[in-house]
Amino acid sequence: RFQELGTTFEWSTNKRETFITFCKKKIFKLVGINILNSVEKNRKQVIDNVNNVDYIFNNTIANALLLRLLPVSNKKIISYIHELKIGCEIDSTETDMKFINEISNIIFVPSNAVKSFLVDRYQFDIRKIKILQYIIPIEDISNTCLTNQMDTPKITSSNLIEVAICGTLDWRKGYDILPFIIKDIVDNHTDMNIQFKWIGADLNSKEYLILQNDLLKLGIIDRISFIIKQNDIQAYLSKSDILLLPSREDAFPLVVLEAAHYGIPCIYFSDAGGIGEFCGTDAGIPINYLNIDSMVNAIVMLASNRIERERLGKNAKVKFFEYTKKSQQLQPLIDFINE
Repeated sequence: RFQELGTTFEWSTNKRETFITFCKKKIFKLVGINILNSVEKNRKQVIDNVNNVDYIFNNTIANALLLRLLPVSNKKIISYIHELKIGCEIDSTETDMKFINEISNIIFVPSNAVKSFLVDRYQFDIRKIKILQYIIPIEDISNTCLTNQMDTPKITSSNLIEVAICGTLDWRKGYDILPFIIKDIVDNHTDMNIQFKWIGADLNSKEYLILQNDLLKLGIIDRISFIIKQNDIQAYLSKSDILLLPSREDAFPLVVLEAAHYGIPCIYFSDAGGIGEFCGTDAGIPINYLNIDSMVNAIVMLASNRIERERLGKNAKVKFFEYTKKSQQLQPLIDFINE
């Protein structure tokens, strides 16, 4: 015997918040309490603010719900999209992506990789899409790195090589790949003194617990240190020799630019995003997607070859200063506003 219980829902990540809010309202209504979700709570204030502006800068594809609630018909919408395939599928829907494409007067992206993805996967209007580079004000980077570090090679005891990884501990950043890389180096390159450090780790996350468990069971937990999220990572990054980017998906990781300022070359997966557009093969080493053996070989090669490490680092530094010319960074946005 079956009894109809009421409305049913097909569970989906994209509708999770809507579903939870619906349940809360139903439960609280039974006890005479009326609740509003976070968007509804701030809607009036946001609408009042929007009424007083000419432009709206939408900084993510996840804002489709909010944009639908705002009076945007007479506004110019600037969208800056940083997400790739998995990011879009997790935080958006086909309908949302179509809506953002239609509502945006111009769409900025940090790399050609994102541009191609939006056009190929979601049929975005290519005429609207322009590259807008990330802003890295040189004056915001610690003054200790303004000297040419490549002219004064780093001196460490026991030929220690420090490999930095930066970002949140999540699948997209490839945190789960790291134990295999470290284990390979420890087992097969016993003469190498290579230490790893992950900058920006959440020590309260389940990913950290999983990673610690793997490192402990593999007997390599002493080969890596974890540094919690910092407002200024320069003190940690500047002391590194190599930047490792095991990301599965990264539109254009900012840390590569910061590392390049210190003359630190990057090892990265070539099909993971747009960073290859900056590094190429003369300021870093591209690795075929998820090829751990090749990534290990690249780390060992740079760790044992100071001349090659410095050559790539110097090229990265030159590219950094070219990239950070303010006139070329902001010009696409200035041109649009001045139209």
